[in-house]
Amino acid sequence: MEKIQQISHEIEQSINFQNPLLWLSALHIIFNVSYWNITSRLQYKTKFFTKLFGDKKLAVYIHTVIVFSIGLSRDYLFKYVVNTSNNLFSLIDNQYTTYLGYLLLFVGMILVLSATYKLGIIGTFNGDAYGFLLPSIITSFPFNIFNAPMYLGSTLNFLGYSILKGSMTGILLTILVAIVYFCGTFFEE
Repeated sequence: MEKIQQISHEIEQSINFQNPLLWLSALHIIFNVSYWNITSRLQYKTKFFTKLFGDKKLAVYIHTVIVFSIGLSRDYLFKYVVNTSNNLFSLIDNQYTTYLGYLLLFVGMILVLSATYKLGIIGTFNGDAYGFLLPSIITSFPFNIFNAPMYLGSTLNFLGYSILKGSMTGILLTILVAIVYFCGTFFEE
């Protein structure tokens, strides 16, 4: 029982809830998925962006650049918060957690890259909302194993990085990433 209290106390001490960048990172995580789901729905139902830019191919490429850019800024902010927080969690700082962190990063990257390869850039960034449909449903790896391999891969990348840094703040933000992605799948189905 004392060990559990020690772990609980260490977790409480390792996350700085007063850090405004923690909250900004959390909001950015929520905004990211919300943005691409809302804009893709708007495009699909009204063709708003195709009308705005005058061409569906131009519109989908602009959408792609925006979504990719906000993804990069989300990742940068996440890493900045993890790297600058005084949140090292000593109970998970050993060689096995290092191996686990790298393994999660590796598996996450395989899932993200293989899904991107199968979907292509336009397919990866909601091209179906712009009328760019794949000839058939993809049933090969990683889609034959996971329903949302890009979401899972991205979540594993956040978790792997957090474990490598021994960051409870990162693990907390990763839980938020997983929840937001899970909710995002309801809008995309």
